[in-house]
Amino acid sequence: MTTTDFENQADALVTDFNKTWSPIPYQPPSELFHYCGVDGMRGILTKQEIWLSNIEFLNDVSEHLYTELLLREELRARLSTATGWTEMVLTFLMEAAGFTTNGIYRYAACFCEKNDVLSQWRGYGGTGGYAIGLDLRDLAQPPGEPTIPYLTLKVIYDRTEQVRLMREAMDRYLPFVMSRQVEAWWKSDPTEANRAAISSRFMRLTAPLFASFKDAAWSEEAEWRLVALTGSHNLNNVEFRSRAGMVVPYRIYPFVKDGGRKLPITRVLIGPVGSAGSDITARNSLAIFLRSLHLDKVPIQTSKVPIRFY
Repeated sequence: MTTTDFENQADALVTDFNKTWSPIPYQPPSELFHYCGVDGMRGILTKQEIWLSNIEFLNDVSEHLYTELLLREELRARLSTATGWTEMVLTFLMEAAGFTTNGIYRYAACFCEKNDVLSQWRGYGGTGGYAIGLDLRDLAQPPGEPTIPYLTLKVIYDRTEQVRLMREAMDRYLPFVMSRQVEAWWKSDPTEANRAAISSRFMRLTAPLFASFKDAAWSEEAEWRLVALTGSHNLNNVEFRSRAGMVVPYRIYPFVKDGGRKLPITRVLIGPVGSAGSDITARNSLAIFLRSLHLDKVPIQTSKVPIRFY
């Protein structure tokens, strides 16, 4: 085995894992909701696209650390009884788990299973909030990006399920990398580059888990994500926006079907508004806007949450 052989076989394993096995074995429902302000709503409907922000800059600052600690616990448990080459491989992976990105950037747009959630409206109450219903079951690969995996992932909050999925991912990769063939290759050429090759493929394999595990405290969100996974060296088609005094990198996902843009929209929900009667005005203005985009058949609904933002 050569380094090229190892990389090709490991890459094929990762690709197969993501495409045919899927580390998150859940199919999205027929409708998910993206909560946004008025500018976000206008942009999504007008351009028929959505922004996927780098997950490092989302609201839950501990999110990456949460999954890293879970991975470390599983590796530490296996290290306690490991010897020889197995111990060395697990040590490589343990050290790789400590890096913030592990050579991978994860971009995500967030969705909710529920269409009228108070905690979501509070995030947009100052500017007027909307929940856009979308069907994400059969999304197309964006043109010009054939090698970037786009996954629709259910966020997992249950610790037992997280552990099960992490162990399943590890059981898919470790038998290959601990094989005598890989061990002989490593011993014949024990370079830092080959060590990185072993670790980086494992982190690519577990990247969807890092993008979909959250603490149970966030479970009210019932979140799903549209996720793009790229190497940290790949900044092609990356844009930047400002948020809370930071520059946030994001990627644009265009909704395409049959060679053209087509938004899989199911309905639009208007969030709680400022005063009695203003919900009628908001509904009328949205109807005009949808008609201008030839989306006049899209249902419009208003929130039933009994709260007003002023």
